[in-house]
Amino acid sequence: AAFGTNYLAHGDWKTPYAHRGDGPVVDKLPIRRNEVVTSETIRHHGFESSDRMLVTERPKSGWVIFDPVTAQRWAVDYAADGKSLELRLWDNWYEFDGSYWSSGELSSVDNGEPNRLVYAFNCLLGHHGIFSLSPIWLFSVWGTILWLRAPNRSLAGLALMIAGLTVIVLLFYFTRGQIDRNYSGFSTCLRWLLWLVPLWLVVMLPAADSLAVSRLGWGVAVVLLAVSALSASYGSMNPWTHPWIFDYWTYLRWIDY
Repeated sequence: AAFGTNYLAHGDWKTPYAHRGDGPVVDKLPIRRNEVVTSETIRHHGFESSDRMLVTERPKSGWVIFDPVTAQRWAVDYAADGKSLELRLWDNWYEFDGSYWSSGELSSVDNGEPNRLVYAFNCLLGHHGIFSLSPIWLFSVWGTILWLRAPNRSLAGLALMIAGLTVIVLLFYFTRGQIDRNYSGFSTCLRWLLWLVPLWLVVMLPAADSLAVSRLGWGVAVVLLAVSALSASYGSMNPWTHPWIFDYWTYLRWIDY
């Protein structure tokens, strides 16, 4: 259903998030780095287009070729060796006239986290951490292990499915390009993962049963639940804000200066 509605809305099976970069190389022109790039030089080197073809600079690097007669667009930039000009199919839906994403004035969060390991840490245990903001999900990890070791293979299969799905989703976001490593933008949690919460609650059941047999277990559960509830309530008035850990760390940096 998700892929079908996406196709109806955009005419493509891939989601818009997957259209954030240049497409494959379709042509190479013998134009070296530092040569002037104009519509005349591009036509001179054999690129076929109408007389109305336009060549404009891109915000960061390279150029855009647009032919209004055919409504075709290409992304143009030098090859890595600087000895030729590569023409790629246009596949960046976020770059257009007036687009915030191509303005060159992105906010700090939208520039993305440069380091993948730092991004993974902050998503798990840092300022946007699943376990630092909502430590109750540690019980879901424990419950998953209990069910994976259970003699009931149906429960083991369910736990394996939920664990596998969670790992796949996390790896997807951890391996995205820098501009997508932005902690879900200005939001009080990693909103991309919220749809997994019902599954995490299911695998929490065996851990909750184990904790319920002792006062110590009850005490630990109540403390972790309280921290999780406070984190959730921090953005209750405005969910489009950073988590409390992020705000607190920012405050500590500010007073250091």
